[in-house]
Amino acid sequence: RRRCNNTGNRSKAHGRIKSDRSFTESTLQQSAVERGSAMQLVPSLVLLVLMGCGLPSSPACMLDQATSRCTCSFAAFKNIWSFIACTQAMVFEFRNAHFEDPSDIYSLNLNALVPFLQQPIDRVILGNSVLHEYFLLIFLNFTQNVSIRELVFEDCTFTGRVDWQSMEGKVPQIRDLQFINVSLPPLTDRERDFSHISSWMAQMKNIVLTRSQITHIPHSISVHFNDLHVLDLSENKLQDQGVNDSFSDSLFPNLKTVKLRHNNLTSSDVACKALSKLPHLQDLDLSQNNFSKPSSSACEWPKTMRLLNLSDSGLVHISAGLLPLSIEILDLSYNRLSTLDASLPHLKEVYLQSNRLHRLPSSSDLPDLKILLLDGNRITQLPKDQLQVFKHLSLLRAGRNPYTCSCSVVNEMKELSKSYFVLQQWPEGYLCDSPSAYKGYQVREVDSSAFECHKPLIIAIICAVILLVCVVTTVTVYWVRTHYFTQNRV
Repeated sequence: RRRCNNTGNRSKAHGRIKSDRSFTESTLQQSAVERGSAMQLVPSLVLLVLMGCGLPSSPACMLDQATSRCTCSFAAFKNIWSFIACTQAMVFEFRNAHFEDPSDIYSLNLNALVPFLQQPIDRVILGNSVLHEYFLLIFLNFTQNVSIRELVFEDCTFTGRVDWQSMEGKVPQIRDLQFINVSLPPLTDRERDFSHISSWMAQMKNIVLTRSQITHIPHSISVHFNDLHVLDLSENKLQDQGVNDSFSDSLFPNLKTVKLRHNNLTSSDVACKALSKLPHLQDLDLSQNNFSKPSSSACEWPKTMRLLNLSDSGLVHISAGLLPLSIEILDLSYNRLSTLDASLPHLKEVYLQSNRLHRLPSSSDLPDLKILLLDGNRITQLPKDQLQVFKHLSLLRAGRNPYTCSCSVVNEMKELSKSYFVLQQWPEGYLCDSPSAYKGYQVREVDSSAFECHKPLIIAIICAVILLVCVVTTVTVYWVRTHYFTQNRV
């Protein structure tokens, strides 16, 4: 109370001093600017004054000014004064909560924070917590007044069940939603609940639902995502039938990116049949599944396809019918491919590292190629004439291959290192595997001088010259001696 009185006295004294001054026109203008700035600071100043008058402060929140990131415990939700240090934060992170009892959530007055937050907020992370579904309802109501670009639930368990009818027609200002390693109650019988938030779901842009034991997406949920652009279901338990059920006709009409990495998919035919129904699909990640069985039919991908990731998928053979003709970026790394025989006229980048390739792909099949990665295969040489046919090639990486360090191979590779494209990992990644005398040597270290490269021929020529000299010398000596003895007898 004494601090409040002192503050009031200083304000009155300051007012008397100001009233005694005569202002010029410029001073009046400056005062107007200051008053405008003061109006913007009113909420923060009010909080500071109230805290100075004895309201409780809490160390529940800490601000990292370099990253504008505020890290809080969930206790901060029960004491809004904890947020004072974080009014300028753009990222909020809350962890270690146990809101299992709805009565603990009724007292939360999140709307009291709205005037003091800088908007829009980039990200809100709620992690390592057990949350009753009612908390999610309260939080989404709060976000109708606060613009949050991305909401993330990480390592969370959701319990209980509430009626979502109060959200009918309401649209929280969240367009990106992430659930990472969360435990969710069954969603198969929630059609009525999801219909109440359909207005919000229809405007959702990006959803990430990873490491959450998902086997499929119920039709009652997916039918509402009319404008979803990105769907990431990586590291779940999706099987072929689950994918077929999740992407049936007319669902996800605007989906552009689908990520199904590290699930339990085994049939590329089923995946193709389900996902090719997406009319605007551009990027597809099917990596770390098991497609060891060859596809039995061609796939009619949408012409919008630009990127396909099939890395680490057990592929032994890749049929031309499996790949979209419109593809520009193709990742086939970490498989068991021995060849790539597919005509892809628009392909710009291909990643083939850690396969079983013995030769380069054909330039006639890949006329627009710019980036070619071949490291970790079984290639023994890099023919210069074949690489020069790739007119648009800008980067080649072909280290960790068993190179045969013959003179011709070594000379060609040394010339390639000075070519118009970048030879990545040169020289340390390019080692000789044979002959045994050079095994383990860097290709660049091998002596490819004329003498070393043609050593046997040069030695043979030298021996022949020596032999010839010996023969000529012997003949000459014999002739001289014979001629000498003949003259003496005469």
